[in-house]
Amino acid sequence: MNYNETWNEIFCHKLKKSYPAEQLIRIFMGSYPKIKFDKIYYDKKVLDIGCANGRNTEFLASLGFKEVIAIDITEELINLARLNVESAGNYNNCKYMLGTNDCIPLDSNYLDFAVSWGVSYYMTLKDNRFSKYGENLKELARVLKKDGVLIIDVPQYNANVYDNTEAIDEFYFKDKNGFILRRFQNEEDFTRELSKYFYDIQLSTLTLDCFGKNYSRYTIVCRRI
Repeated sequence: MNYNETWNEIFCHKLKKSYPAEQLIRIFMGSYPKIKFDKIYYDKKVLDIGCANGRNTEFLASLGFKEVIAIDITEELINLARLNVESAGNYNNCKYMLGTNDCIPLDSNYLDFAVSWGVSYYMTLKDNRFSKYGENLKELARVLKKDGVLIIDVPQYNANVYDNTEAIDEFYFKDKNGFILRRFQNEEDFTRELSKYFYDIQLSTLTLDCFGKNYSRYTIVCRRI
């Protein structure tokens, strides 16, 4: 099973439908002292990179964004996201595209917001090499406008996604499906990478043992330099 087929198996067959991330709902709809951005979205454009089954895409569409761009790596995933969004409401503000973390098919300075929820730490595999995490961040920065907002979420070091992975070097690990994952040593490691392209970095730390599985996360809201 290759890289794309694995994702199709996970989402198109096992996780066809799921709900938006609670932390994402809080960021866009809640009021928190460290999050300061305009929460009127009708004239804004937002990206959902790694949309998978569209669970966050539909939520973003419901907020009234002028344009919601959902991107993933296979047509099957894109079609699943479209089906789930369209079955949830009469949204005409969504677009669907093929793309990867390090190659987003949008013009530079196009977006007001970008959401990378549990996605950015997956490296793109091409010609027996894999992208480095900085390439993914650089691409997200490219498509955002100056001062545009990035919402980005990754697992903490001991999260279960890294169970039974093989270390390639200090920062990159290979899982059983052959995916290459960036593994963050701590929150300083994560924020240091982001600070090359983003500022006003606000960190949320979620420690969660869910019935024996560690789902602990780092979530950051920041702005493009």
